[in-house]
Amino acid sequence: MRAQVAFACGAFIPLIPLLIPSLSHTVRIVGVVIAVTIGLVVLGLSGAAAGGASLLRPTARVLLFGWFAMAVTYGIGRALGTSAA
Repeated sequence: MRAQVAFACGAFIPLIPLLIPSLSHTVRIVGVVIAVTIGLVVLGLSGAAAGGASLLRPTARVLLFGWFAMAVTYGIGRALGTSAA
């Protein structure tokens, strides 16, 4: 049950900027990128610390692959003509 709650909380982080209706589309997208970047860094640091590894390389790997996945998802959404913001 704890894993599901943690997953749901983590999944909610990128949605926070989308919940503010007065923001423009561009500001919302930038807000999502910033929120996801912070979340990825926290996950990378905590995973590296839990595994006893150096902090830089694992955190950079989580961040870069997360950004890549986010860019691919955004690209697919744009190609299909969808938008979450």
